[in-house]
Amino acid sequence: MYRIIALIAVLLSTSVAAQQAQRYKDWGVECESNSRCIAGTQGDGVVVVVGRNSNTDALQLVFRVDPRAQPDTPASVRLDSGWHAPLNITACNEEYCQVVVRPDAVQTVFDQMRPDRGGVIAYMINGQQNIAVARFSLMGMSKAMSHF
Repeated sequence: MYRIIALIAVLLSTSVAAQQAQRYKDWGVECESNSRCIAGTQGDGVVVVVGRNSNTDALQLVFRVDPRAQPDTPASVRLDSGWHAPLNITACNEEYCQVVVRPDAVQTVFDQMRPDRGGVIAYMINGQQNIAVARFSLMGMSKAMSHF
């Protein structure tokens, strides 16, 4: 998870490297070219990442959470507006676990996120003994998404 946090820190920094890096409130965007951008925000215990699938070019939305979560266990996103979506932990490594929004649901989730200010993701850790709740901001997400 620390590598992901470092990546997001680079995304959110105000310095401009060889690639185009921009910040929109709590969201950062880094583009290699107009068609290859990654956007993200770091919340309290969650990193939200948006990018395009390199094989299909489809937009992807991924929540990266504590590596103590386990694959194939439930997670839930709830926005400040009250809208919520049941999800699942899809994969884990030593640094983080991923909650990947299904490709057919990505647009629906973005449509709900755009007018909102923030949300939380809840998931189980330590073999379902504890529930973690991680807050993330949506402030700046709409501007960041204009790169896609």
